[in-house]
Amino acid sequence: YPRITAVLDTIASWGLINWLIRKASPCKMCAKCGNCEILNKFRPNAKITSPLEFSCLLFEGKTIGEVAADYGSGAHDQLFHYFSGHEIDLTPANPFHISISPVIEWSKTVKFEPVQIEQQVISNKYGFGGHLDMLAKVNGVLSVIDWKTSNEIRWTYLLQSIAYKQAWNESHPAEQATECYIFRLPKLKADQKIEDLKDPKGEVLYIPPDKHEELLNVFLMILSVYTMDKKVLTTPKKIREWLSLQKGG
Repeated sequence: YPRITAVLDTIASWGLINWLIRKASPCKMCAKCGNCEILNKFRPNAKITSPLEFSCLLFEGKTIGEVAADYGSGAHDQLFHYFSGHEIDLTPANPFHISISPVIEWSKTVKFEPVQIEQQVISNKYGFGGHLDMLAKVNGVLSVIDWKTSNEIRWTYLLQSIAYKQAWNESHPAEQATECYIFRLPKLKADQKIEDLKDPKGEVLYIPPDKHEELLNVFLMILSVYTMDKKVLTTPKKIREWLSLQKGG
């Protein structure tokens, strides 16, 4: 089965993803002004007023599955060790402190209980798989936790979290995850210092359960595009075979 991240890499075209969102989410994005009701609920301080602004905000950079910068990877590892029960430096002397402390502090404000870390999940129903970062109970509710290294939240992060939830729930009928959170960690380039970032602090984003089905539908549409592109219509010959046509002169 393809990895969830590989499926999402299919949507390199901004025009394609905007079309997919409109098809899967009718009436959620105004065709006239491009205002996205869904995203604005997640980020109330980041109002989106035009399709161009929408695209730039969500798809900064073209590769969804790119390797995170060294700083982001380090911050990710720090959280991995912390939530695995290992001791880490929680003082400002830790170079990752400014990024990981909001996430750690948030976990202390709720009843946070890690259940699984770096867990492989597979959806046999839809044919995809991946590794979710963490499964945890938040105030007693089993939740998918996804860690992202980025200086902005992206639409595909929401899709990825929901895909993980779908895959986990298929194989664990007695342990259904019902909520999803994204831990966003800032991304520092090689020539940057932490003080150069506009928003150096990490953040926790919650995906409301009433949006899960809608987001899953978008992901499944992209999965269909991936399947056609990577498995079915890969060569002119296969295209003709798929159309039941004979190669002519």
